[in-house]
Amino acid sequence: GDLGGVSIAYALDNPESRVIAIEPVPPNVELIRRNVALNGLEGRILVIAGAVGKGNVTVPYAYTGTEAAEHHAFVGGSTLFDPSEAHETVTYPGLTLTRLVAGNEVEWLKIDTEGAEWTFLDDPAVANIETIVGEWHNKEQTRTSADIVALLPDHVVTVDGYNFRAVLR
Repeated sequence: GDLGGVSIAYALDNPESRVIAIEPVPPNVELIRRNVALNGLEGRILVIAGAVGKGNVTVPYAYTGTEAAEHHAFVGGSTLFDPSEAHETVTYPGLTLTRLVAGNEVEWLKIDTEGAEWTFLDDPAVANIETIVGEWHNKEQTRTSADIVALLPDHVVTVDGYNFRAVLR
């Protein structure tokens, strides 16, 4: 949801790295691709129009609506709007962590998937990622910070509100 800012900053700070950026909202995909091009990073940052998850993943998005949606309007407010209001949807085959890493070493993963982190990180490939930073979400009102710690048993996890950092033991 940062329109490529984190991906670009990481690539610039780590010149030997390759970066994969996944974005589900079609207008944002184009903005990220433009930002990557403007920074001369087309060969190092792969922008994927898609969504993490298992099976087909449908992502609703809207650019107007509630105050929460207005706060996230530039990224589509995909989970923060009233679904009875006008919105669009896009459906992708879900991207799993195992499929994305495909045997490559992953030093750093930044995740902010508005709730899909539970399915995405519940994958054996997570045990090989050195550092994970991101947000955890509690849409169902059944999760606690202890759940994100339990999801990552091979990592030392620190939680600050809804933000977390996990470092491989």
